[in-house]
Amino acid sequence: MFCVETSAMNKILLLSNRHDFSERVNRILVAKNYKVVVEADADKALDLISNKPYDLLIMDQNFSLSDKTPLILFLLQKTKTSIEPYPPIILAVPDNFRHHEHYPEVDDYIFETTSDNEIALKVSTCLEAMKYLSIETQQYYESSFDEIREVLERELSKRDRQLTSNTILLMKKNDQLYYVYDFLNKMEKNPTEEGFDRLKKQILQFLNEDELTESFFSYFNITHPEFLKTLDKSASLSLTEKKHCACLKMGLDNKQIASLFSIDTGSVKKGQTRLKNKLKVTGTQSLRAFISKL
Repeated sequence: MFCVETSAMNKILLLSNRHDFSERVNRILVAKNYKVVVEADADKALDLISNKPYDLLIMDQNFSLSDKTPLILFLLQKTKTSIEPYPPIILAVPDNFRHHEHYPEVDDYIFETTSDNEIALKVSTCLEAMKYLSIETQQYYESSFDEIREVLERELSKRDRQLTSNTILLMKKNDQLYYVYDFLNKMEKNPTEEGFDRLKKQILQFLNEDELTESFFSYFNITHPEFLKTLDKSASLSLTEKKHCACLKMGLDNKQIASLFSIDTGSVKKGQTRLKNKLKVTGTQSLRAFISKL
């Protein structure tokens, strides 16, 4: 169990591939007599977190695994299903960061303009809070099986909603790209400085609406962890084909799948025919019914 031992030196894992940031924070923490481990590789960091107890994690928002999944997103999902509690997390973000609601489990933030004294205070506050939370954690472990099952069922429902929301977000981004494409086609006939300014403002608006661009596929892996393993046993599929199967597993219709992949519905149907052949789905059984049972 991760907990704060007041009689021992607190151990902090500092995760960043920005040398200037990690050097600064490390200096602040060492001066306060904390034991600090610095890691610049996200995949190695995941092993450190899994195999060794740390009292606190400090990391960059964009610190990503080799598959481009931000480590913070992976960890926040793991905290919901882990048997043992994870240590508190302090996330380093830009000064203009506004989407705090995307990281409800993060304990605090470090901004670019956060002073050395403020960083030290945030760290000590998180560590102090862990001493009181350990009592609540113990009570949680003493809960009945039915109560724990109820909690897990609620979390699963929440993650399903997150997956659906993320899929809708990707569809929205495709619509935004179509808007830009159509606008540029019109501007070819009558290019003006005013038109370019309008397009730049529109793109900035799109970016501001979606500052956080999580991977739909990463969310799917978290929500349905055994699906891809079962799928791999059935056939050798490309990444695109696996994503197509994931969409069918989610219950998306052909129009929604077409929007997600920026193709027409005819191409979606052809793709499903190829999938039926690869997965050896009989002619009397629908591909959707086959996928839903995996």
